[in-house]
Amino acid sequence: MALPTFVAGASAGSATAADLTITKPTGTAADDVMLACLYRESTAAITPPTGWTQVTTFDQDTGGFKYRMNIYWLRAGGSEPANYTWTFTSTWRTGVIMTLRGAETSGDPWDTFLSAIQAQNDAPTVGSIT
Repeated sequence: MALPTFVAGASAGSATAADLTITKPTGTAADDVMLACLYRESTAAITPPTGWTQVTTFDQDTGGFKYRMNIYWLRAGGSEPANYTWTFTSTWRTGVIMTLRGAETSGDPWDTFLSAIQAQNDAPTVGSIT
């Protein structure tokens, strides 16, 4: 099977609204897989649009600020809305949706994902050399 290809992306951000609405990426067609990454300044709850499945969540503490990234996916049907709205209980947030074509057309297309993120100011850890 060939690797999936990138079709298009869309993004949005808000510092005040309770909801974040992201436009469906241009060119999204039936059986395309959309991947949404939502990032916010808190670890508060998030409610995805109907049909979106959570892949994973990453928490990050940068020493005073807490951030959370949620990743969701959705396989496009024949009649998708023009945009998708996530509901937040925090204020500052941003998000992106990217559409991939050629992914699995049935079942869960995600068989692996990262389990942690590292703060930018963390020094890399190197094991000992013998």
